[in-house]
Amino acid sequence: MNLIFLGAPGAGKGTIAKLIEKEFGFKQFSTGDMLRAEVSKGTELGFNAKEFMEKGLLVPNELVAEIVSNALSEHKEGVILDGFPRNLEQAKTLEKIIQEKEIQINLVLDFKCDEEILIKRITSRRTCPKCSEIYGLYNPSKEKNKCDKCGSELIQRPDDKEEVVRNRFKVFKENNKGLPEFYKEKLKEIDACKKIEEVFEEAKKAIEEK
Repeated sequence: MNLIFLGAPGAGKGTIAKLIEKEFGFKQFSTGDMLRAEVSKGTELGFNAKEFMEKGLLVPNELVAEIVSNALSEHKEGVILDGFPRNLEQAKTLEKIIQEKEIQINLVLDFKCDEEILIKRITSRRTCPKCSEIYGLYNPSKEKNKCDKCGSELIQRPDDKEEVVRNRFKVFKENNKGLPEFYKEKLKEIDACKKIEEVFEEAKKAIEEK
């Protein structure tokens, strides 16, 4: 069984994906995390993606498709695609990729929540630059601005600053048009404004019923 997670920035897709990964044994592929890893490693792909990410712009389809295609070459079952596709063009590209690799998408979860709530979530988020642990409104670090796991100083990612976040939402809304309809036969909406435990239970139920 393979899943796609749709939803605006800050809707909790990544957090829920990690919980689903642990509960069911899925493999999460977050395009955002994979792109940031490429930037950190200083690869050509990362270099090309960096300027788009830091401005809150959508990374060009060909760059994201390359990462996703490479990931699906190694894992063809039990996959969560988190953050891809983000527009109809990417959805159509993904259809070509899964046909070539003989993979099927079984369920698409669309995480929905009020924009202002999500903006507050994102701008409150802090990340550990060493181990990539993320802290926020609902899971603050025990010591202010210190990672619980490794003790490193927490940072705010450039793409989590309010000006950039609001631009990310503008880009998201422009690109998300038509995407839920594209997947309507496999789509299940999830209320992402609830507490994380409730969102997880709702997502878990949708997977178990599929």
